[in-house]
Amino acid sequence: MMKTLGHTVFLYSGPENQAICDEHVVISTEEDQKLITGGSHYIYPSWQTGHPIWVKTNQTAVDEINKRKQPGDFVCVLGGNCQKQIADSLPDLKVVEYGIGYEGFFSKWKVWESHVWRSYCIGRWANSRPIDQHDTVINAFYDDMEYVRNVPKKPYALFLGRVTPAKGIEEACEAAQKAGMPLKVAGFGNPKLVTRNAEYLGVVDLDQKLALLGEASVLICPTRTFEPFGNVACEAQLSGTPVVSTNYGGFVESVEDGVTGFRCNTVDEMASALHHAQSLSRITIINRAIKMFSMRSKMFDYNRYFNALSAVQ
Repeated sequence: MMKTLGHTVFLYSGPENQAICDEHVVISTEEDQKLITGGSHYIYPSWQTGHPIWVKTNQTAVDEINKRKQPGDFVCVLGGNCQKQIADSLPDLKVVEYGIGYEGFFSKWKVWESHVWRSYCIGRWANSRPIDQHDTVINAFYDDMEYVRNVPKKPYALFLGRVTPAKGIEEACEAAQKAGMPLKVAGFGNPKLVTRNAEYLGVVDLDQKLALLGEASVLICPTRTFEPFGNVACEAQLSGTPVVSTNYGGFVESVEDGVTGFRCNTVDEMASALHHAQSLSRITIINRAIKMFSMRSKMFDYNRYFNALSAVQ
């Protein structure tokens, strides 16, 4: 994304990555990745700051950055406190935490996923941690050209994500049943939670995910917990698919009620919204999603932020 705007970009990551950059520097192995997840799914890594794999990969990253760094460079990290070791070892560079949708943050330079999550975190620690003046909010970003849009919609609702009570799988099944609408469920988790005649598809690959998002008449996101942002709701809208969600957390920003979906307070409201959402304009949903969530849009937000930080001593 930043390479498009003329920046030199070094990517420090595991062996599998297709991001556009000047150089891809491998700092962890597949075995490291297995050890950091404890044999579980990749979305459940250890967030223990002293975990040997974090220590190892952080030090490898520092060693490799030191070989390439130039004055004024930025280092962007995603691991929160688990990557504070990198910042501590590179005091001459600005280490920016971006995509913050977690509570274990540390940096003076922060980019939050949503205004509501930033407000929650500032409110929670207002009396114990100073409010940093160099924070900003930039929504998560996606390559909008990947998404499937010009396909006929099929008469099913989709639940896509972790199949856990926290993500509201039980409410999704209940709402779809009350609406008399077939529900397809895809994601990692407990299949026993998929009830009321909903169809469990298991874990799907990228092509399957994109096809499901494009074909579904509506995506349902009845998350019980405070969702910092909710990526799948944005991906659905980039596919021209409306979203029925709960009425708090990141959905307050990502779902425009009555325009790109409906934010609901009860299962009965969700059941009704599953039908009403199908009449919303796909073109309007897509255009708003591209403006808010596409790489084509967000790269300019990041460029402005980095330019502003460059002037800070």
